[in-house]
Amino acid sequence: MKSKEQIKDWFLFVLKQFPDIVFKYEYDSQQKIHYIAVEPYSEISEDEEYCKMENEFYFELSNNFLDETFLFGEEGFNFNLSEHSEVFNADWLKSRNEHVLTLPFTLERARGNKKNYRTTGVSKKIAAYSKNSYYSQYSFA
Repeated sequence: MKSKEQIKDWFLFVLKQFPDIVFKYEYDSQQKIHYIAVEPYSEISEDEEYCKMENEFYFELSNNFLDETFLFGEEGFNFNLSEHSEVFNADWLKSRNEHVLTLPFTLERARGNKKNYRTTGVSKKIAAYSKNSYYSQYSFA
């Protein structure tokens, strides 16, 4: 499976569990960089369940597509997307005749988490929050 297809499949999976999320996606074919903006960033970056899913997916992509870069973050802060970026949200999910699970993501749930797993636009910072010992050798500001 190609990386773009795998990313879109992941969007589908995540949106079924977190229907309030909006993903904006763009691929720079010259630099081989995938930009994945996540909204609402300030709330979702504090949701432990989502951050674990994102970290695991990041490692899966990085291991399967060694010559490509994957950046998750906030549009306008970590990176800028063009008007050609694709939007993946609950409306996109409905257009595919997919059904949302009965456990929707809420801002209250995100605010209620005790741990703060931050996601950032720099993939190595995302990796730093995982339990993967490989990344423990790095120091991140």
